[in-house]
Amino acid sequence: MRDPAWSLIVAGSVALAAFAPPHGTSGSAPPTATIPFVFDDGRVFIPVRLAHDSTRWFILDTGVPETTVDAGLAARLGLTATDAGTVTGAGSHAMHTGRAAAIPVSVGGVPLSPPFISVDPLDSLLFPYSGIHAPGAIGAQFFAEHVVELDFDAHVMRLYDPAAYAYHGPGAILPLTFMGTAPTLTGTLTLPSGARKPMRLLADLGAKANLLVTEPFIRANAIRDAFPRRMRTALGAGVGGETRYDFVRIPSLTLGPHEEAEMRDFVAGLSVEGTLRSDQYDALLGAEFMSRHLVIFDYSRKHLILGPRPAPPPPAEADMSGIYLIREGGDSGRVVVHRIVPDSPAERAGVRTGDVVERVNGTAPRGTSLWPWRSALRSGEGDTVTVTIDRAGDRRVTTLVLHRQV
Repeated sequence: MRDPAWSLIVAGSVALAAFAPPHGTSGSAPPTATIPFVFDDGRVFIPVRLAHDSTRWFILDTGVPETTVDAGLAARLGLTATDAGTVTGAGSHAMHTGRAAAIPVSVGGVPLSPPFISVDPLDSLLFPYSGIHAPGAIGAQFFAEHVVELDFDAHVMRLYDPAAYAYHGPGAILPLTFMGTAPTLTGTLTLPSGARKPMRLLADLGAKANLLVTEPFIRANAIRDAFPRRMRTALGAGVGGETRYDFVRIPSLTLGPHEEAEMRDFVAGLSVEGTLRSDQYDALLGAEFMSRHLVIFDYSRKHLILGPRPAPPPPAEADMSGIYLIREGGDSGRVVVHRIVPDSPAERAGVRTGDVVERVNGTAPRGTSLWPWRSALRSGEGDTVTVTIDRAGDRRVTTLVLHRQV
């Protein structure tokens, strides 16, 4: 799904006046601010301005403890970072991180005063996997200072004063506990056998999936063998590099101590190759799940609220082509086939790793985002998709008949 607000990103600025705050949809008090966001390739992007720099689109991420700026952008802004060691997260490796003195930060015109700035190589890490630049991330402090409502129908984020806010609506109110700054909740996973497994879930808005399960939990509960049909491929990148999962189909996931919310028949990822190694939580509950709701983070009351959408989308499907694409060489770089799933429509059609993809269904993507092509390649069982590839100067059009791999 592409959002018209991406046209504002290309222009490098945001016309916030075009998004006049409506009456609050969930609370007793009106919102203190209404800010546009873009939901692309499983991530939420919001407009942020650093000091006197132009507005840029940062990732909004409940899993990020500090306000973070990409190392390249920090250098261009003259921020001097001292070495702060390494951090781990999704991905099998560690990432070097730095720390710089605080500078003024504005999120859609709303001031944020972080005590310092974390400086990480976000853009070089994430851009090849999404084609979307990542100049920084806004995390825990922002959620602690506001009640944050994400409206995936209007593509706006509404902020409320925690002291004046009270939820009034039919949504599920789920209690949160905090692991440091990260919000967690309880859930129960139902396996194909009917067995039910209690889980500790980290509500991670930066996770690009419905549900991503850690390897310690998989081993402790013999989860992998419970799913004879699995598809192994990449999902993207985290702070530890490329992330890889066995994608499977889950019968049911319930949330909350009294099963206040449920999702049925959906695709989830089982971590492989050291992608999710933590034993502090059992799975990440990600943005694809949250986007099916009017989602409200109320840290002051330790609540995650999942309100109804007028027409909720079906649970997100996995890729049905067997192709995983990356963008090489920056904005003007080529898009190449990074991975091929064995015995998939792509492999049977003769697509190879390293093929350069020029068009999907006869069109090139507007801008650099890979999401329009990824969306087409998981559009529906039995759909026909054409892929124009270049293999060492040999240009060909290949037809794929999409098929559920899980």
